[in-house]
Amino acid sequence: MPAPGYLEAAREITRRHGALLIFDEVITGFRIAPGGAQGHFGVTPDLATFGKAAGGGLPLSVIAGRREILDLLFTGGVAYGGSFNGNPVSLTGAKVALEELTRDSGALVAHANRIGETLMSGICAAAREAGIDLAVCGFGAAFAIHFTRKKELVDYRDTLEDDRARLAAFIRLALEEGLYLLPDGRFYVSVVHTEDDAARTIEAIRRIFGRLAA
Repeated sequence: MPAPGYLEAAREITRRHGALLIFDEVITGFRIAPGGAQGHFGVTPDLATFGKAAGGGLPLSVIAGRREILDLLFTGGVAYGGSFNGNPVSLTGAKVALEELTRDSGALVAHANRIGETLMSGICAAAREAGIDLAVCGFGAAFAIHFTRKKELVDYRDTLEDDRARLAAFIRLALEEGLYLLPDGRFYVSVVHTEDDAARTIEAIRRIFGRLAA
């Protein structure tokens, strides 16, 4: 997650020098908040990219931004094309998905983040109980675990000292517990996950940590 003031500083610097500020919201868009990271942090970029969550399971990617920039796609200033641009099936799925995700002030998104925060705190507690060095970073609906002695991860360089052998062992043991995780230790929480799902996952991870520490 960006350090306090980082995004605001990036916005000020790019504006001062006439450069574009671009947010990659493929992961954060419609997950961290209905308005994405820009809505959550209150910093508006010039351009932003979205995917995955916006399509409601259908193939879709989105470029959003200031009108005067996007108008260049239609005035000949920028060449832009694609076989599936404006695909009606994907756009229909996106319309329904975004209506659901933004309904009741984003109640479903808030629910997913609450479940994820329960998971994050539970995983941290289980690691402490087992005496395992672990850092958990991200936000409720999308986070990752890092087997490291570092207490805070600020950028990619901080992950270079991760114990990848222990992560691989964790992923393998997770499969034995019925948990399918991405190989890099990422967790994604859906709007349909429940508190019971979180509790059972934490208990499974507690058993895994016990085996790793043995």
